[in-house]
Amino acid sequence: MYEVDFDLQISNLREEAYLSVESVGRVQVSRIVLLDGVRQLLINRLMRDRLHLDVDINHMSLCNIGPGNSDFVPNPDLYQSLQDVVLRQYRGDQWQGYYYVTPIFVPDLPWDIVLGSNHFHRLGVEWNSEIKHQFLYWLVFDSFGRYEKRAKRKLKCMNDQKDGEYYAIIIGTGFSGLGSAIKLNKLGIDNYIVIERYGHVGGTWYANKYPGCACDVPSNLYSFSFEPNPKWSHYFSRQPEIAEYLEYCTDKYNIRRHIHFNTNVTQLKWIEEQKLWQVTIQSNNQEKQLFARIIIAATGPLSSASYPTDIPGIDKFEGQMCHTSEWDKTIDFKNKRVAVIGTGASAIQVVPEIQQMNVSQLFVFQRTPPWIIPRVDRRVSNFEKRLLTYFPIIQKLIRRSLYWSREALILSFAYRWPIRYVNEELVRSNLNREIKDIELRKKVIPTWDFGCKRVLISSDWYSTLQKSNVKLITNRIKQIKSHSIITYDGDEYPVDIIIWS
Repeated sequence: MYEVDFDLQISNLREEAYLSVESVGRVQVSRIVLLDGVRQLLINRLMRDRLHLDVDINHMSLCNIGPGNSDFVPNPDLYQSLQDVVLRQYRGDQWQGYYYVTPIFVPDLPWDIVLGSNHFHRLGVEWNSEIKHQFLYWLVFDSFGRYEKRAKRKLKCMNDQKDGEYYAIIIGTGFSGLGSAIKLNKLGIDNYIVIERYGHVGGTWYANKYPGCACDVPSNLYSFSFEPNPKWSHYFSRQPEIAEYLEYCTDKYNIRRHIHFNTNVTQLKWIEEQKLWQVTIQSNNQEKQLFARIIIAATGPLSSASYPTDIPGIDKFEGQMCHTSEWDKTIDFKNKRVAVIGTGASAIQVVPEIQQMNVSQLFVFQRTPPWIIPRVDRRVSNFEKRLLTYFPIIQKLIRRSLYWSREALILSFAYRWPIRYVNEELVRSNLNREIKDIELRKKVIPTWDFGCKRVLISSDWYSTLQKSNVKLITNRIKQIKSHSIITYDGDEYPVDIIIWS
């Protein structure tokens, strides 16, 4: 362990860089000094495990600089977050004969000495006075994606680690889990696994297969920024298409080899002595313990069924029952009395579909009415698909416009801008135009301000509630019997099927 003060070592390194520039007058020498300082000082200070950098980066061999071979020991005086992050300090970027190194190690050194005033934008480094303690996030999860193709980042974990020990374990294969895995691949980190409880990737987009399941975010926005899809069939994508997109990304970025399917994580435990996470997994009724430096919990809240705990008698119901996230495709709704409990995002999609299945009666139990705006959806023409394929810049512009328009709407909620009240009046006028029945209208008007809860989108919710075989019930459920639902006002509704949504 190094006993010399960290700041003093940085100061000495900075002074040495200045002297090199003054004596030789070449910026190249300054960079060599910094690279050598990185190798000798910072790798050993910030890396805990044995890690090495590929030595095929040109400037390492030219400058006779290679990765350190000594044991990597953590400095307890540094922040834990700094100890637990893999250091990526060599970029291997060559341009006009110059080799660059991130100037984070010498925060007071002038830019024109470290990089040259004309080269800063080519590296894409964030800069501030505290960057010495903040640069690691940028190093590992570099947001400057446009530089990734040019930078030869070859960081990877050594293969002499213990069996069952990984740099990272990702839990879940939805957008967050796959996105994290793809990012690790791009950084050159291969020593990780992904735990998935289902037999397919997709997370909530694999679990939720109820009729009408779709995304309420426009397709061009609800996708990875680095993997746009110019062939979405609708403005708002349906569940099968989103699941197919995630399968495609999994194979394109070679993530499937890292995934352990049909596996559950049963316990996470931090081992302070080893500075590792102990992960207990279960597969085929067998438990196994793994270890990782980093846990990425990408489980998400929407792929697991959530049943109310304040309604007695659920286990006594003798009819058919299922949750939208655990849809039972064998249920026959024809001529059945159906109850849908809930009026959230999945309910406003599944209720119109069930109503069209020739049910004899559809009861919709509502606790809190949501604000609903029309869903302006349409099919994407083949011409549009070809246009986005051959001119990807158009899709990028569409994505950015969608993003900022929605950000402006969210800001209006948070800061109570006048546009929020304008939007609320527009939604009210749409409600009044759609629903003619005064009593029904009273039931669906929210009592909370527009934007205080999730705003839902649908163009057939209000019309469905007015169908002759649909009844909206706003009284709270008191209990469930073998073949009926009883509300607190004493009414009893006979049902054959219950859908939790």
